[in-house]
Amino acid sequence: MKRKQAMAFLLSAIMTSGTTMSVFANDISGHWAEEVITKWQENGKLNGYIDDSFQPDKIITRAEFLRLLNNTTQTSFTSYADTTFSDVNKNDWFYADVTQAVDKKVTTGFSDGTFRPNEPITRAEASMMMYKAEQLEQNETATNRFTDNIPVWAKGAIGAVVDAGYLSGYQDGTFGADKGMTRAEAISALERMTQQQNK
Repeated sequence: MKRKQAMAFLLSAIMTSGTTMSVFANDISGHWAEEVITKWQENGKLNGYIDDSFQPDKIITRAEFLRLLNNTTQTSFTSYADTTFSDVNKNDWFYADVTQAVDKKVTTGFSDGTFRPNEPITRAEASMMMYKAEQLEQNETATNRFTDNIPVWAKGAIGAVVDAGYLSGYQDGTFGADKGMTRAEAISALERMTQQQNK
């Protein structure tokens, strides 16, 4: 199976209510995110690969993360914006997700006119998307707890999602803004976001 097809298979994200799926997760037993990954699948929000794996520690792409975010944010992403990204085409599985997110100003892409859908998403980029999707207030002060460098462009957004409880740092005191976000981290962050919405 080609990578793009595999990604679409994984992230045909919010399934029809009542859809029955077998438990996949042959590679999440004992993983720190096992409970939330299992919960998302049982609730019909997530599917795995054709080999019944989830690959929790694999880095999630920008398009994959946006698909999950679009389907968990409290903001209704139902309208579409025209997009001229040179690397996003109407026949791409993520086209609707990108155009919806652009319409809601959750993402603007890059200055060179690309969205880079298949590139790994960094923790800073994911923070910025969640911050915009949930319309949080910037909070640069909340990043003072981290010992590593936080990029200026993302500082307020990272502080906002950390203060909201969506993301946290690592045990060594760092946030890892430039690190790729894993599938497990993405699901866990979006689960916490959903819990905060329901309070």
